[in-house]
Amino acid sequence: MPGPDARGGGEGQAGRARAAARAARAAVAVVLGAALGAGAVRVLSGPADPRPAAAAEDARRDATVRAIEKVAPAVANNSTERVVVVRSPFFHQPGDPFEDFFRDFAPPRRMRQTSLGSGFSIDPEGYVLTNAHVVARASKIVVSFPGRPELEARLVNISAEHDLALLKVDDEQPLPVAPLGTSADALLGETAIALGNPFGLANSVTRGVLSAKDRALGGGGGGEEDAAGRPRFHDFLQTDAAINPGNSGGPLIDVEGRVIGVNTAIMAEGRGIGFAIPIDRAKEVLLALCDVRELQGAFTGLGALEDEPAGGGARVAAVIEGSPAAKAGLRPGDVVVGVDGRRAAWRFDVLKRLIDLRPGEAVRLAVRGPGGGAPREVDLTLAAAPETPGERLASLKLGLRVKRLTELLAQRAGVGGDARGVLVVRAEADGPGGLAGVQAGDVITRLGRPVPVRGLGHRIEVYPIRDLDDLARFLVEVGVGERLVVFVVREGHELRGELVAR
Repeated sequence: MPGPDARGGGEGQAGRARAAARAARAAVAVVLGAALGAGAVRVLSGPADPRPAAAAEDARRDATVRAIEKVAPAVANNSTERVVVVRSPFFHQPGDPFEDFFRDFAPPRRMRQTSLGSGFSIDPEGYVLTNAHVVARASKIVVSFPGRPELEARLVNISAEHDLALLKVDDEQPLPVAPLGTSADALLGETAIALGNPFGLANSVTRGVLSAKDRALGGGGGGEEDAAGRPRFHDFLQTDAAINPGNSGGPLIDVEGRVIGVNTAIMAEGRGIGFAIPIDRAKEVLLALCDVRELQGAFTGLGALEDEPAGGGARVAAVIEGSPAAKAGLRPGDVVVGVDGRRAAWRFDVLKRLIDLRPGEAVRLAVRGPGGGAPREVDLTLAAAPETPGERLASLKLGLRVKRLTELLAQRAGVGGDARGVLVVRAEADGPGGLAGVQAGDVITRLGRPVPVRGLGHRIEVYPIRDLDDLARFLVEVGVGERLVVFVVREGHELRGELVAR
């Protein structure tokens, strides 16, 4: 054990150290007091940054920041509203004798459901790309961009299969545009940045890397399979950039500020596993959504358009003989470089003009020949799309004007995203369909005809009607005076009627 001297020596040193510390604090107090008395207080800090504030900020603006600044103004925050009819909680079927009682006792109530999502502008004239599941069955879509007032959007077209939708907003000022890149040369491990509106937190940014390419998922990440039982799509991009509910429809970009994908899905069982539709597929779907025949019932005769890499524009790959395009003087190999006085940089610039036109209306195209040279101007007048066999037979035998049920029309008809069936556009009041109670807006889903059964008379054999081709195959064998059963979907309910073909 240490002796008394050692212990005492230690305590003496500690006492002297404490005394020195008190003296130092007193000296500081005296100096500070003198400074206060002189009115010259100076707050001491670390070494001053000799660079101007702007230069210091520029030093922090790395590639990621520059990419975000380039794209963020074009990222849309989407909010949707859907009106849902909540019926009586009591169990009953349409046509039930107690239906009227329950309707009076507990009448249907209209409730509004809201949801959030993202999107991004692809064109200064107000076109916005987003996920189909963000806007599906919405009765109202509101879009907002950073620093701009909210705008109500119109659903131009939708593809539930690819989980993509095209919106249109009308604004006096051109929209900022997110540059579309390519997903073909995306590199594993390169920086990936997700922008959007997760959980309603507008204008959010997350960063990660491109974790994988060519992931196999169902349509839109929903698990759909093809006829062979394989996932429908095999090209999804995977990233660990955080993607959360509300990010859907927003852009996934690279460090050059180019959109390489559309944020779509997450793996619920894991963290840091998100998926995006590759932008190369998204661009092809976007162009398919601009089908003027589908949207306006119009016909141009332009068999196909291809992007022209050299100098921009849209190259005419084929022209249907005798069509409006042929009559306007368009030929395969021509390149459309302008529409109604505006430059056409790629196919979408041409198609977006056409989908606003109805049969009989015209558009002026600036066209450069296959050999180059100065563009010439041609006027293309759209015609009504030719009737299909199914449309012609429905009019002739049923007195119904019908058209192909697109996904957009399916939503408007109240049958969700299931675009199977044929939409009734008009029913002749004294025609077979009209007399059976078929109305405009109904969707024909099945048709039945009596089939003789030995010893039992007849039975009704029912055939599914998935499209106009099914309708044509059924009606071509129906004779005058033959009795038929028609099944239609109206406001979510399937109804049945009987008619006599003419």
